Amino acid sequence: MARIDDLIDEEINRQTYVAECLILLRNILSTGDCNDCAKKNECKYAPKPGQIVRYNCPFYEAEKEVSK
Repeated sequence: MARIDDLIDEEINRQTYVAECLILLRNILSTGDCNDCAKKNECKYAPKPGQIVRYNCPFYEAEKEVSK
């Protein structure tokens, strides 16, 4: 019975890890990146075409929403 309990605990730990990774990914994606930054054309830190975009950048500015 102890072996089954160990297997269950191991699987719970794996599932918890996956859930925490997905939460982290969601948080990263919600912080914005160079592609949706209001200053993307003016920023001296923006990556060149083909390079990986920055996320969680201290210079990031969200684009202002236009109200109708």
